[in-house]
Amino acid sequence: MMKALFNTTISRAAFLGFAVALLVILGFQNSYAQAEKSTLTLTLEKARAMAIANNSDLLVQNINFAISEQEVVKAKQAYIPNVYLDFNLQHNLLIAQTPVPAKAFNSNATEDELLLVRFSTKWTGNTGINLNYDIYNAARRNNIKQSQIKTDIAKTDVALAQK
Repeated sequence: MMKALFNTTISRAAFLGFAVALLVILGFQNSYAQAEKSTLTLTLEKARAMAIANNSDLLVQNINFAISEQEVVKAKQAYIPNVYLDFNLQHNLLIAQTPVPAKAFNSNATEDELLLVRFSTKWTGNTGINLNYDIYNAARRNNIKQSQIKTDIAKTDVALAQK
């Protein structure tokens, strides 16, 4: 009986060892096959294009260039005049009455006689247009020049980052 137990134990251990060895061999073979599939062949032009596309310094310089171009646009927009439109319509619930000498409206009235006059209506409306434009502003001209110089510097930085 001891011999049968020993043979069963050995056969199970041998089977487990064989299974583990088989899995290890298949795993290495699978990883080797995947490594072969992921091999990339590049030409010099493709390698340069990938390096330029993934160059973080170049990406930062391109963003700085785009920002400086927008600053020039913003500085030029300062020449556009500001126009404000205003409209107000109001319903007057209480209309004030002001006492005035009646003699101002009626020559036959006595000197002491007062007349109550309303100087408003039930509805009041106001409209207006305001235009604001600086004829000359030296700071605005200098802002445009500075923005254009920054754009030129950013353009040069992009060209240097590409090399």
